[in-house]
Amino acid sequence: MPASTGADALAAVDVRCRGSIAAPRVEIPKADGGRRPLGIPTVADRIAQEVARRYLEPYLEPVFHTDSYGYRPGRSAIDAVRRARQRCWRYDWVLDIDVKGYFDSIDWELLLKAVRHHTNCAWVLLYIERWLKAPADGGQQRRAAHSRNAAGWGH
Repeated sequence: MPASTGADALAAVDVRCRGSIAAPRVEIPKADGGRRPLGIPTVADRIAQEVARRYLEPYLEPVFHTDSYGYRPGRSAIDAVRRARQRCWRYDWVLDIDVKGYFDSIDWELLLKAVRHHTNCAWVLLYIERWLKAPADGGQQRRAAHSRNAAGWGH
């Protein structure tokens, strides 16, 4: 998708041009009895996210590992389970990784640096940065950039 097409589409739905608007949040129950906040994107956000996805996907899809199934075109959780079943018959070990809270602790500048490695498209970078810094419901920023420890991880 040419940058002008994406930029034009975003301009038509850009309600955040003067700053970030707090996304409504609800808390959903977790298996361990806790609760997890879940942001509810606005229609404009969903449209903008889809435009950015369509722009970035052709650049990023080729760099994903073949065993990556989450949010990939033409791949599903069922495909991942099918592959795991095939491997269960060939290997006698399992590696289980829990990425609990990972997005809350990822270094935003490092993430933006990785995106910049694949595109220099100004509107894409602008929107990704806005989404990262969008305040939670109530106007509080999800995580201040300075709330990281020396290793770059959130508290």
